[in-house]
Amino acid sequence: MGLAEAFRHSRPHVGLVSDVPGFPQIWLTKADFPLPLDDPDSRGPEKDFLLEVIEATAKSRGIIGNSFHDMEAAFSEHWNRHFPTKG
Repeated sequence: MGLAEAFRHSRPHVGLVSDVPGFPQIWLTKADFPLPLDDPDSRGPEKDFLLEVIEATAKSRGIIGNSFHDMEAAFSEHWNRHFPTKG
């Protein structure tokens, strides 16, 4: 979800930039995005649903995820720094 939120804000696919600013060690190309994300101007129920999920996650008090901090420390720290829990 952190990548989805970073994607929503930076819109790297619009200019075909190869990385997502502010998200550690993630490099993407336009080909990495499935429909409807491959077209920044697309419309429809799938894209609307995805944007609703991203917005709801940003407003939530947190998420439950399965991760191993020692292997994904950069991502965990990024999430905690940019998406703190609302308690």
